[in-house]
Amino acid sequence: MIKKVLIISLLIFASLILVLGGINRTLAKTEGVSLLQVVIGNQANDEFRSDERKNLNLSSLKTDSDIVNWINEEGTVTSVNDLAIQIQFSDGRMIVLEDRAWEYALLNGFSIEKGDRIQLAGFFEGEEFEVAAMTNAVTGQVVQLRDDTGRPMWSGRGNRNRN
Repeated sequence: MIKKVLIISLLIFASLILVLGGINRTLAKTEGVSLLQVVIGNQANDEFRSDERKNLNLSSLKTDSDIVNWINEEGTVTSVNDLAIQIQFSDGRMIVLEDRAWEYALLNGFSIEKGDRIQLAGFFEGEEFEVAAMTNAVTGQVVQLRDDTGRPMWSGRGNRNRN
């Protein structure tokens, strides 16, 4: 009888850990907040290192948003397909935009070709650069991927993608 209670308790505990891990991953991917931060109530801003990030004004998005530093970058498209776009900046850094962000851009009619210049607006979340808007410098076509608070336009909350 004790063995059954112990085994059931371990299964419940393991299930709880898996559920909490899934919640934590979902929160981290969609809002940039971990489960630990929610439980503790500490949503501290990331510390920005001035040598890696530039504090620039972003005219296409509100500056009074929750994001501390909006950044404008310009680069050249080195690879583009239905799955991802790869961009190289003049200093040699590379960025790859893929998954839901790139899918959202394509679904909204954004088009660009290898060799085109592209302007990116976004912010750093930890070590990752999150693209909020892209402009094809050749055609002038713009697609907004995140709202002024940094929340992804594809996240489905509200009707943000209806203008």
